[in-house]
Amino acid sequence: MNSPWLAHYDPGVPASLIIEAQPLPELLAAAARDFPEKAAILFYGRSISYAELYAEARRFARGLVDAGLGPGERVLLLLPNVPQVVICYFGVLLAGGIVVLSNPLSDAETFQHHLHDSGASTVVSLSIFYRIVAAVQATTAIQRVIFTNLKEYLPSSQRVLFTLFRQESEGHRVPDELARAALWLQHLLAIGDDKTIALPDLSADADAVILYTSGTTGDAKGVLHAHTSLYANALQARAGSRGPPLAKSVSCVQCRSHIPTA
Repeated sequence: MNSPWLAHYDPGVPASLIIEAQPLPELLAAAARDFPEKAAILFYGRSISYAELYAEARRFARGLVDAGLGPGERVLLLLPNVPQVVICYFGVLLAGGIVVLSNPLSDAETFQHHLHDSGASTVVSLSIFYRIVAAVQATTAIQRVIFTNLKEYLPSSQRVLFTLFRQESEGHRVPDELARAALWLQHLLAIGDDKTIALPDLSADADAVILYTSGTTGDAKGVLHAHTSLYANALQARAGSRGPPLAKSVSCVQCRSHIPTA
């Protein structure tokens, strides 16, 4: 077959790949196994290793299962670029759920559309967004609200300063009534220390993530991706960037949005 585009590939980029489909969390599991002490996340001076990240994701997954999350349930993440979004992303997948990603800068109307359209039963939100969650909770089918505070993965000295000088003034503190009715990430992680809580077997063909389009031509549309497509995409991206062999590096993919191009 004539493939004229291959002439424009950078040197070292293969013309094709043979990919054995795997559930997406296998990428993180491989990184934790092969590079346990290497930094996976750097956050305001705190380093989280691949081993720690994988352990936190599994703890969260077990906490979700204990809270009643069933296979195929949708979990919407209303989280910015914080360690919690990576932990919860892989935790939901490990629990057999489907991740729904909503732009944390969205207004209540867009957030409500994402909830209704995706059928999400659970929301994981940064505490500063509690007003948006509370505004739509009564009109949606949310069964579980899980809050997490920005300070939870800061270095210890910065957590103290955050509590003293930023938590109240910036609106990170959830009102007592709403806080008592919600679940909290750290509580679910503590429950997840119980390794007798069984996690489901994952299929590479199962649905994994719903990404929303920008909505430039109407309401934003949810695009459903299977584990296998995202797993393949991560390996394709690594090969296209001429990354080292898989024995030396592992890509972990985390899609946040789906913007179509003309």
